Amino acid sequence: MGSKATGGKKGGGKEARRAQLAEAVQRALLARGLEGLRLRDVADEAGVTPAAVLYYGDLDALVHETYQQAITRYSQDREAAADGYADARLKLRACIDKGVATGPDDSLTRLLFEYWPRCLRDARAAALDSALTERQISVYAEILVLGQAQGHFALQDPPRLIAASFVAMEDGYQMDVLAGRRTRTEVIAALSAYARAVTGHDPSGAAGPGGAMDPSGAAGQGGAVGAGGAAGTGGAAEGGPGTDGPEPLPWDSPAPPRLTVRPTGPGSARSEGPSGRTRRG
Repeated sequence: MGSKATGGKKGGGKEARRAQLAEAVQRALLARGLEGLRLRDVADEAGVTPAAVLYYGDLDALVHETYQQAITRYSQDREAAADGYADARLKLRACIDKGVATGPDDSLTRLLFEYWPRCLRDARAAALDSALTERQISVYAEILVLGQAQGHFALQDPPRLIAASFVAMEDGYQMDVLAGRRTRTEVIAALSAYARAVTGHDPSGAAGPGGAMDPSGAAGQGGAVGAGGAAGTGGAAEGGPGTDGPEPLPWDSPAPPRLTVRPTGPGSARSEGPSGRTRRG
């Protein structure tokens, strides 16, 4: 590493140097963890002396600011993903998808969880964490209320209660993903199962080539669906005018065919497979 300046890199304004320092704090925090983090670690990442780092604040202040920026970035990314749709079903799907860590190396989610233990002892950190939780609850609650108004969701509990449960489940599952105990796909499947139980809609339902879904998860070849249910080959649903949707998300997969069991007499039954053939039990 080259010689270190006492005032950061030459050129650029103070805000630019502060932004560079914030990135250095994040890299150092992810590399060493909160408990092992030292001022010199941040200085080394930034390529300056520890005295130059202190010009922008002590270590606690810099870490707090970095955590605050991470909260803002995480929240805005998720809100933008949900705002990309008018249909509450697609909003819910995007909200779940955007909120789950990509894996153990998801730096933004890991940064949030690296800082969390401080919330147990630091009132300022606890206030930031509470603000993050409330912001995520609000996103879910607004989607649930909209879905109920659009006639897509049959809520089993008050919207805010369901929303808070979504966020609580996410928080628990995120730690499993970051620790490598569960995959992102498994967590999204679990959250989708909860959504199906409390809203009557399965956000993980299979989509057609056009990417749109109906309330039951079925779509026609044209990808457009209406409020009434399954779509036909032209893409318009039988129940009303259709709307276009996004491409299927990576974790989509068609549901397996079901076997229908029909009793035919005392002590016997027939099972009917997808092809219509019967097998005598």
